[in-house]
Order: sequence, then C-alpha cells, then structure tokens
Amino acid sequence: HIAPRNLTAASLQYLGKPLENAHDALADSRCVMDLLPAMIQTENALPQTMAGLAELTDQILSERKVSEGPDGDYYFRFGKHSGRSFKEVLALEPSYMKWCASQEGMGKRVTELFKTAYANHKNRQGG
Repeated sequence: HIAPRNLTAASLQYLGKPLENAHDALADSRCVMDLLPAMIQTENALPQTMAGLAELTDQILSERKVSEGPDGDYYFRFGKHSGRSFKEVLALEPSYMKWCASQEGMGKRVTELFKTAYANHKNRQGG
C-alpha cells in the first residue's frame, strides 16, 4: 500500500488536521505555509535553512532538466531535444542551447551548464 502524496495527505501527516477547502488557491497556499516549517522540523533529511532549501530546490530542478550520460556528456531530459546529448544539440541547433541558457527557472547549475556548453561551442567555431 502506497500512501497518497498530496497536500491533503501532507496536512494530515505533518499538521495533524485535514485540509479544508482543498484546491482553493488561498486555502492551499495557507496550508503550504504551515507545512514547510512542520516538515523542516519533522524531516531530519531536509535542510534547516532557507539557503539549504534553495540549494535542494536547485538540485531537484537540475535533475529534472539534465542528466549526465556514461560518456560524460550531458543529456536533455525535457523539450524537443529530450534524450539528445548537448553535443548533438549543439551540432543540430546551437541557438536552442543559447535559448535554454537564457531561460529562468532552470536552476543555477543547469543554467551554468547551458552557458558553458554554448560558450565552448562558440569558441570552437571561432565566434
């Protein structure tokens, strides 16, 4: 039996009360505001500072966007080039890598990977 992993279940587990008005934006937001401190206090594996939580968030974002292959190259895990290596994408459509490097919400680590890969490609091309 797998326990449900949703806001209602989290409210019961960490706050000891059911979530009232689930799926109402304000009620859900208030619940999340109450949940975060309760989860930090309860779960020893979670970072205890905002900086630590920000780093964890960046790590999770990174893992969803890019993975490192056995060949040492990085691979896209999203978008129209999902499954392709950085090397392949730079050969096919370098502007896509440049575009990815300029997008917000990718996470610091992934943004740096995109920027570095694009800069190295440009340097190899002489531009």
